[in-house]
Amino acid sequence: MINFFSRFPFLRYVIAMILGIVLFLNTELVIEHLIWLIIISILVYGIIFIKYQGSGRLFLGYLGIFILAIFGYYNASRSFKINDKDNISNESEYKYYESKIVSLVEEKPKSWKAIAEVSAIIKGGIEQNCSGKILLYFDKNDVAKPKFGDKLLIKGIPALIEGPKNPNQFNYKKYLGYQGLYHQHYLRDTSFVKIPKTEGLGIKGLAFQINNYCDSVFTKYIPKKQELAVTNAMVLGLRDDIDNDLMAAYSAAGAIHVLSVSGLHVGVIYIILVWIFGSLKKNLRWGKWLFLGIILSILWMYAAVTGFSSPVMRSTFMFSLILISETINRQQNSYNTLAISAFCLLVFDPLLITNVGFMLSYLAVFGMIQIQPLLNPLIIIDKDKTIFHWLSDRIWKVTTVAVAAQIATLPITIYYFHQFPNYFLLANPLVILLSSIVLIGGLAFLLLVVLFSFLQLYIVNEWLGIILQFFVKALNETVLFTENLPGAISKNLNFNYLEVILLYFLIFSLLTIIQTKKYAWVKTAIFVTAILIGISITNNIKINNQNIVAIHSIPKSTAISVINGSKLQLHGNAALLSDRKIQGYYLNNFWSEKGIVETNKITLSNETNLKVWKGKSYLFLNNRLKANESILNVDFLIIKHKKLRYFSDIKGKIKFKFLIIDGSLSNFYSNRIQVEAAQDGVLAYSLIKEGALIL
Repeated sequence: MINFFSRFPFLRYVIAMILGIVLFLNTELVIEHLIWLIIISILVYGIIFIKYQGSGRLFLGYLGIFILAIFGYYNASRSFKINDKDNISNESEYKYYESKIVSLVEEKPKSWKAIAEVSAIIKGGIEQNCSGKILLYFDKNDVAKPKFGDKLLIKGIPALIEGPKNPNQFNYKKYLGYQGLYHQHYLRDTSFVKIPKTEGLGIKGLAFQINNYCDSVFTKYIPKKQELAVTNAMVLGLRDDIDNDLMAAYSAAGAIHVLSVSGLHVGVIYIILVWIFGSLKKNLRWGKWLFLGIILSILWMYAAVTGFSSPVMRSTFMFSLILISETINRQQNSYNTLAISAFCLLVFDPLLITNVGFMLSYLAVFGMIQIQPLLNPLIIIDKDKTIFHWLSDRIWKVTTVAVAAQIATLPITIYYFHQFPNYFLLANPLVILLSSIVLIGGLAFLLLVVLFSFLQLYIVNEWLGIILQFFVKALNETVLFTENLPGAISKNLNFNYLEVILLYFLIFSLLTIIQTKKYAWVKTAIFVTAILIGISITNNIKINNQNIVAIHSIPKSTAISVINGSKLQLHGNAALLSDRKIQGYYLNNFWSEKGIVETNKITLSNETNLKVWKGKSYLFLNNRLKANESILNVDFLIIKHKKLRYFSDIKGKIKFKFLIIDGSLSNFYSNRIQVEAAQDGVLAYSLIKEGALIL
């Protein structure tokens, strides 16, 4: 193990720093003590090095790793801007604040969404410097689309972003907190005024302008909605217009990664560029430097086209390191280069370790480096024999790359997304081919449109748009066909932290067995497998014996999960039962954790519904009771429509043990009923305010 890490020193450096970051995210040590620990460690390191002049290298090595771990912890603590004294989270009683939009503006069904940086607050008529970021939503009905760089004077105090209200629900609050976002503000045209700008757009603003221009070009020449949405997502990183059904199809085909500009896209561009310009290194005296300049320029121009998307920036940085290393004739080691890029990125932003895309990108590349060379020799094809053999060899190589990446990312993918695309091997070769054509073709199209528009050959632009649209449609049809195959996707899979760690240790053990042929690792793999089987058996026993009624907290909706073993009855309003996106956001993680394998959806009508589950009665009251209606006696009374606006609508008419205010009621009506019920000595439970109720 020591010899392994000695060949890749930056691998142990980045692992040490990651351990420090993870320690910070899971503990609450005192930062002041940590700073003194860093100082003492550095002093000890220096004294030992000077006194023993290089001896005791093993001890020095461990001390260095310890210092890096402490640095990771300290650097992560500094990244939480909420701890800054001037952060807007620590201010109160101000009436206005100044901010500047610093992101691309996304279009939502009813609003414009953007991130703004705060520069000052107005408190007691005095302007004070302030910092922090806020998520802004602008009402589309009365606000024109804002732009990057817009300076705003905003009235009011933004609201804290709320945490999840359902068990196992995606924690959007934590996700945004890692990006320094703790507040959100919904704005109408009377809520703000624009402040005249005095500075230019800067590099980032120019990148966003390029991105907007490219979006307008695609919109003009690709008229079909789905094809336009996929083109914008793949080439520009704009996913606003992709509908839920198409997104689900890409997920079922194991091709969701092609809809996010990422390392895959940069890798495809890099491979094509090396193929086109690779001969420069051999045929020209200064060819390698010209080659370096061309490739780096094009890669970073693509990063600008995507608006300097974070995943593209990370991947472009990694490929830039590889290119520079090759050009200066340094002995290149893939693991070390990968580790150096991760180390530099985590120094700059240690909370990247919480980003799923960051984890998946590096794990996928690791799989391609470590696992794909082991798979490739399993089938040897003489590619020079015929065109069929050449094509078969290409398909096999693409397949092994896809399998290697899937193996490396499988535990994390199931942990976060709880599903597995069963036909990814069938779909991936064609998906990768078509997506590569769309990506390269889309970028070439943007350049050619400028040329042919200058030459006033607009008909050529239209034909090029038709050709590009054809390939995007072929890509969409491929994933839709895959989704419609029987058993296309395994859903509600669930791994916990321990299972993820054990699975990666098992993968590492198997790879070590292949490389070292040592029997000790065989025993290790068998032992880890036995533990995983034991955990699986324990989980299955727990699942088979569970009986749960969960009344969920979903805005403007009603949802009740009745679970018996691994079977689920989902009772809810029609809109919720047909909306896979809402179910995925609020409910899927809960169902996966409960091991659900069979689901039956039952629509709750707009009339009053009486249900009996697990020996308890549940009355869903949707309308006011008539004066002559008989008094009912139920265990749980659930108010589920805003037609019931007062506690007096039910007072004295229904006997109940527990009163629940459903998520279909707004905060305003929920608060009113709670206050009126409390005045009458009745405790009313609000799902929107207090979260889901698990019985």
